[in-house]
Amino acid sequence: MTMEIFWGSGSPFSWRVLLTAELKGADYESRLIEFSSGEHKSPQFLEMNPRGKVPALRNGDFTLSESLAIMTYLDRLYPDPPLFGESPEEAGWIMRALCDCMLQVDTRLDRLVRPAFMGTLEDSLGDAEDAASGLASELARIDREMSVSTWWLGEVITAADIFLYPGLQLMERVLPKAGYDSLTSDLLPLPEKFTHIGRWEKLIEALPFFERTYPPHWKA
Repeated sequence: MTMEIFWGSGSPFSWRVLLTAELKGADYESRLIEFSSGEHKSPQFLEMNPRGKVPALRNGDFTLSESLAIMTYLDRLYPDPPLFGESPEEAGWIMRALCDCMLQVDTRLDRLVRPAFMGTLEDSLGDAEDAASGLASELARIDREMSVSTWWLGEVITAADIFLYPGLQLMERVLPKAGYDSLTSDLLPLPEKFTHIGRWEKLIEALPFFERTYPPHWKA
């Protein structure tokens, strides 16, 4: 039975998994979940992820949710190219970057993007501005790290690159529509504010399979 990946268009968590699967050359069936029709809350989907969130993976009787967990599974299932390092030192360095993404980047992105997307920024503008300031500082640190290497952590792509990219793309898409300069002045345009991150984004976008993973409803 072919492995299945269930994902949602525009979900950065799903995008991480699709990029990983394509980079690995994984044999999988793409299952696009339509949120508008409630597919993510169907009994069949809730069996794979009781939280009703994408992404999810099914491979025979084995099911898995959470983007980092699925990326790790795919890396073990398809070892080449290795995304989590080949030495203890590389693995530790990559995991440190992933922890930074989750704790320092993703949490602030959520405080920014969620209210902007939901139209509730008026009620949480102060918190969003604080998140924007903290995120700008964190991206400046990442930008400095990228200044001395081709990819974020060295000369080859790693899980850290794949984990970081989709969330930044969502931010670049959503924040300008919110209409609050206080949120964007230190962050956007991202390639101008953080030139090494801008160069790095182009590396991701030049991957031969990139277009196959791009959120379809963003192309409209």
